[in-house]
Amino acid sequence: MMRRIDRELDLPSHIARKIKARFEKLRKEKENIENRLKALEKQHEIMDHQTIKDSLATIGDVILQLNKKLNDLDSRLKAIEEKLASQA
Repeated sequence: MMRRIDRELDLPSHIARKIKARFEKLRKEKENIENRLKALEKQHEIMDHQTIKDSLATIGDVILQLNKKLNDLDSRLKAIEEKLASQA
């Protein structure tokens, strides 16, 4: 009985088919992992952008609060100056 030889792998055909099938399965798994990795990287970028946006919004809120306090202090200072001016 003569065995068939796979020309690409130079192995018996039945062994070459098993090897090729395994490589195909590994290739598909690799492709799947690469796709998942890309999705995770994209999600990470979105999260980074969202974190930056949230931080900027928080900083903006703090600046508004500080401006309000400064305006309140300025109003009080003007009221005190007016009182002092009227007493003089």
